[in-house]
Amino acid sequence: MTTLLVARNVSVSIRTSVQQVSVVRNVHLTLHAGKTLGLIGPSGSGKSMTAKALLHLLPKEATLSGSILFQGIELIDGPPKRWHNVRGLAISLMLQHSATILNPLRTVGQQIIESYRRRYPRSSFAAGWQWAADFLTLTNIHNAHRILSSYPHMLSGGQQQRVLIAMALAPAPQVLIIDEPTTALDAEGQAQVLHMLRSLQMQQHLGILFISHDLSAVATICDRVAVIHSGKIIEEGETDSVLSAPRHPYTQHLLCAQRFGRTRLVAKDSARS
Repeated sequence: MTTLLVARNVSVSIRTSVQQVSVVRNVHLTLHAGKTLGLIGPSGSGKSMTAKALLHLLPKEATLSGSILFQGIELIDGPPKRWHNVRGLAISLMLQHSATILNPLRTVGQQIIESYRRRYPRSSFAAGWQWAADFLTLTNIHNAHRILSSYPHMLSGGQQQRVLIAMALAPAPQVLIIDEPTTALDAEGQAQVLHMLRSLQMQQHLGILFISHDLSAVATICDRVAVIHSGKIIEEGETDSVLSAPRHPYTQHLLCAQRFGRTRLVAKDSARS
């Protein structure tokens, strides 16, 4: 099993006007090629901040410490150029809230092609356009060429979400960090996107960090799951084990609060395997 990304004792603190606040505390995570690690926890638990820390996309008031190794190369103590060469290329990040991320003044096609050309700078506009059209068709978007010519405000939330996934995957990353990818989708759309991510992972041997509130999605796609609370990982293990027999009291409480959803996701995951 090829190890792609290893985070050890990663901590983030943010300086306020009165004190230094710890928002991520001694996080340990390991991502393997062809595997998906789920990161679950309530709002404000540190999920998105952990994702940003892995690529050093933090506010200027933040301090990052610990160790982040990508394919054995240390990033935290490395020069800024090392982050630049990894961020958005070898490691791609898709954040939630698509409506605020997409540029309203540029067409969807222009934005996907810009991501595509980060990996293939000598490629033609036509090659990038065709890649984007093929990818959107894979996500079950009809008339992909019309979508590519559209502006973000002309798309539904589900279509915008698929566009963001296309932008994240266009540079052919080895690691994909994806934050709440199914939030704006209905049940059918969620199933399509999760199936697509799993298929692409198998084809490209992607390592995925899958951040979500949706335990059904986590059970469907994740091999392992880590539970985060107050910026600290409190439990990690095989997905089936954590969701069916959690050890930590907080995980038990979290799953109990979503008991109906958990029942559906365990049944769905059992059917999948």
